Amino acid sequence: MREPITSSFRDAMDTGLAARFTMSTGGNFVLTVLVLYGHTGGHSDTRNARATDTLLIAIQQEIAALQPGPIALVADLNADSADLLALREFEHQGWVDLGARDFPGTPADTPTCFPANGPPTRRDYVWVNPTLLGFVDHF
Repeated sequence: MREPITSSFRDAMDTGLAARFTMSTGGNFVLTVLVLYGHTGGHSDTRNARATDTLLIAIQQEIAALQPGPIALVADLNADSADLLALREFEHQGWVDLGARDFPGTPADTPTCFPANGPPTRRDYVWVNPTLLGFVDHF
């Protein structure tokens, strides 16, 4: 794991809910993967959704400080994407929610969570920036 560049991401890492990993395949290809575990109950508690938004903003600041390249955000948001305002900035910058797309054998918006007392939901996400999207052919 690499040291954070921004103080806001260092604070996010200190919560134990965020991390950043960098992988190199040799040459100039370096993949950055950011990981987030959102605050529990963000789908039903706006305070927890806002706390997750704060972590997403810290991730956005960290991304802005990184060298350009392929980047993924892998997240258990504990919320629906519509509950989180900060995700709109990812969309604005051209990031793509892979789970919202149809892939062979995996229809869009396939549930990822199967609670014992409720309907299946989708709370787990993989977002990729435009640079990485060109390398994705299956999900």
